[in-house]
Amino acid sequence: RRYKAEFIRFLTYAHASCDETIVHLNFIKDIHNVDSFSINKYLEFYEDLGSKINKFVHYVEKEWKTHKKSLASNS
Repeated sequence: RRYKAEFIRFLTYAHASCDETIVHLNFIKDIHNVDSFSINKYLEFYEDLGSKINKFVHYVEKEWKTHKKSLASNS
């Protein structure tokens, strides 16, 4: 259980970092005179990545099985 919770927390941080990158890219596009085509390519990539991370989090929450070993079997 603990491993699963830590893994979900890691994925949540990854998703948040992805969202933060999208915000930064939009800032660059809005404030600086940068080729929109180049920025949009990265925006599409990070939006797709964020969607995949989100779907994977839902999969892990619902389907991920944690195997517990008893202390007796480790002796």
